[in-house]
Amino acid sequence: MVIEVLKNKYKCGCNKGIAKLDQPDILEKLNSIIEWDICKFPEKSIIETEKDEWNKYFGPDCEEIEYKEVQDENGVKCRTFEDRNFLGALSELKPGNCFLFNGQFIAVDSADRLVLMFSGSGYKALDRLWEEEICPELRIFYGDNNVNNVEYKGLDKEPDYKNEFNLEVRIPYLDYNKWRTYFLDGNDKIPTLDGGKHAVLCKLDSDDLPFEFEFIMTDHCAFFRGDEIDEEDKDIAEMAVRQTISWFYENTKRSINPLDIESKKQQEISDYQQKKHFEEMMKTLGGGEKKKNKVVDLISTTFSFVPLYGLSWFLIKSFTASLPLLSISTEQLAIKYLVLVTFVQYLV
Repeated sequence: MVIEVLKNKYKCGCNKGIAKLDQPDILEKLNSIIEWDICKFPEKSIIETEKDEWNKYFGPDCEEIEYKEVQDENGVKCRTFEDRNFLGALSELKPGNCFLFNGQFIAVDSADRLVLMFSGSGYKALDRLWEEEICPELRIFYGDNNVNNVEYKGLDKEPDYKNEFNLEVRIPYLDYNKWRTYFLDGNDKIPTLDGGKHAVLCKLDSDDLPFEFEFIMTDHCAFFRGDEIDEEDKDIAEMAVRQTISWFYENTKRSINPLDIESKKQQEISDYQQKKHFEEMMKTLGGGEKKKNKVVDLISTTFSFVPLYGLSWFLIKSFTASLPLLSISTEQLAIKYLVLVTFVQYLV
């Protein structure tokens, strides 16, 4: 599980929030499944004149960290970086901390309670977090048991599902899907077959099973050899699949960070909303669709280079609303927009 830690602090016991989730030791369970090495932490800024703090992070004996640097008119440096020690030397959530997960703003109220502060998917978001995220990952993280080793190989051609690997084995979707998103998504080392499918040949050696099993894991289920396991022994095959998934979590790394996927999704939503706003604004133009499209393309291209926040966005909306659009040429409009953008860029 990958989260974004927030600077916000929640006042424990204040009973504020949209919904709550009460589960014994939920905080301990949550901390145990978070993949801290790829989580995102709040940014920290340090000015060069703050010598003690500066030397703490950028002294000669410090580990190198990525940062952004700006200077004021006097040449004094300010560096901004991700503060991966925000939660302490050992990262773990504590009561009062807040975090983002899949667009949900969540606060930790106590060792046994989480509080939903904001949600883009409704007040049941915490129930889904427990049932679809935390519980499946707990089963995976603590399900390795007595696995000695797993050998695996991505196949570049479709296996013989009819005559060889002809026994289909399924475990609950929520558990199996965790493996797919963890290992398959974005993994360019696993060949992609026709139809965007994948087939991973796995060989499991476990003390809990009578002998080594070789089977195929696909995007949605596993396939075993029918002459090794029959229908009555499917529970053994299901155990093999579960143990293999746990081994992957323990011994491999994610191919793609879910936070990158979420960031891209939010950017696409933002771009779509901005485009719709411009299209609505262009409806006030005369001169037909050709002229509107030309102006929309111009504006979209221009704004793709400029960060638009707060006051800047308000100024642009106010400016465009006041333009005599029906009497202005496309070229004049372009000049006015470029002047405005230059001014806004100076502000931000």
